[in-house]
Amino acid sequence: MLDFQAGANGEVFQDPTGAPAPAARPAADVLPTVVVPALLAHPAYRAATADGDTLTAHLATGHHYALALTPAA
Repeated sequence: MLDFQAGANGEVFQDPTGAPAPAARPAADVLPTVVVPALLAHPAYRAATADGDTLTAHLATGHHYALALTPAA
């Protein structure tokens, strides 16, 4: 379960409280099927793409962020 919260400046972040234990599978499994659609459902994001374990998100402000995800130990 992902619990996305809206920040004061229109950014979106995941609330870590009550987050489930890390999955044993690579992050690449959830990026295109879970994270990208969740981001695109929020008006702050204009585009989001997943390539392997890397997520690139483009915000409505014109900024973009590239995130490389790794499994937590």
